[in-house]
Amino acid sequence: MNTGVNNMAGTGENSTKSKNKISLSNSLTKYLHDTVLPRRREIQEVHRALIRRIIGPILRKISELDDRFQSECEGLLNETCESFVGVNHCQYYKVDIAVVLSNLLSPKCLEKSSQEPLLQGQQPAAFLDSAACDNPYISPLSGFGYVLADTEKLLLHDLLSIKQDEVSSAQHDDVSFSNRSFLSPGKVVKRFANLVEESVEILLEECIWEEEPTVYEISVKREGHLVRLHVILRGEEYTIELIPALELTGWWPKSLQNWGPECAARPNQWLDYARMSKVKNKFHVFPARPPPGHDAFRLWCTYFSLSEKVLAQTVIEDDVPEVSCRAPILLTMLSLCEENSEEFYPVTPRIITTAFLHQCTQYPLQDDWTPNKLGRAFVDLFLSLIDMLKSGMCNHYFLPSYNILDNSEDLKPVAHHLKAILNDIVENPNKTQFLHLNHKSKSRAGNTGSR
Repeated sequence: MNTGVNNMAGTGENSTKSKNKISLSNSLTKYLHDTVLPRRREIQEVHRALIRRIIGPILRKISELDDRFQSECEGLLNETCESFVGVNHCQYYKVDIAVVLSNLLSPKCLEKSSQEPLLQGQQPAAFLDSAACDNPYISPLSGFGYVLADTEKLLLHDLLSIKQDEVSSAQHDDVSFSNRSFLSPGKVVKRFANLVEESVEILLEECIWEEEPTVYEISVKREGHLVRLHVILRGEEYTIELIPALELTGWWPKSLQNWGPECAARPNQWLDYARMSKVKNKFHVFPARPPPGHDAFRLWCTYFSLSEKVLAQTVIEDDVPEVSCRAPILLTMLSLCEENSEEFYPVTPRIITTAFLHQCTQYPLQDDWTPNKLGRAFVDLFLSLIDMLKSGMCNHYFLPSYNILDNSEDLKPVAHHLKAILNDIVENPNKTQFLHLNHKSKSRAGNTGSR
């Protein structure tokens, strides 16, 4: 990693100028074990209770009302899992859940016992990448596309777009089914929101939330592409955002065909084929509205947040601290961002994760991430984030043409402020409030309870 970072980190680790100076690596390790990991476990326990007590019953009731909207909630309800890929697990009071509607694009004619995965030509739905459309009347839009469905195999009669004109003849040729109709994102999110509201009303009538731990209040409101729940569980207020999403298996956006190590001069030792296979040929879309001037009635937004979380989770699960410092650095940076959200604003956990994934790809060698280089690698990631803010550029990990900082205001003051925070951490690793005063969060796990 760059020598400027090494010198800066050295002031906390190997400096001969002050032998009595506390090691930055030791301070980060202490922060990780004393603050980050306990806080992470507490948040997961809180969210596990919310999933078990509120979200799970709603999703199950939705599937009873309309089995097309059955979702993959088993992973969310798995009590032994260490984290939830589909869940934002950084904040106590707010839970974001990607509700993958696993049945909506599943053919009804298949036998339930069949476990064989469908090949691309056999699937009843396809994704047409807007950025790869050859229709001169279609404006290419990176990160958006159309979901084409086979109406003979799918029960989507009330969820189809009125507009049915073709948008991409070249991509249409890759689709084997002939009864083509476009799935409407607006109709899907509207139906999903209505089902959530109806489910909540039924569950209230059934009084299931009067059991312990008691849910005192719950309200539902659709906001754009998501459904927001406001709940009070044992006196504590929480916001739960449900984001309906579709999973496209066996497809990959045409504009991303060169994503991954096969386009590199040599294989990337971190983003290898095994890690890439965990996310490639499977991605998600959700019904976010495109910018003005584009087809809001049919365009779906690609949703790579789950893919980013999967890659980050491979680091947390596979890179044990005894061998690599990748996981400690990611968890530490995420915790710093959440604990000091006002000072990091508008930097979000997703921006932190994106910067981290870029660092892993840029520095793929294990030698750059050995445990004894924890302090140095931490500073390097922090400086990389600062450089992104100074330039106003943070390329999406999967969509390199998309800058996730594009709509932000002048970020240079934020960069200068984060540089001051970094200096304080490096110069005073044993005294800085950012590593030793966990004053911005309070444990909620004990108050929430579980059943």
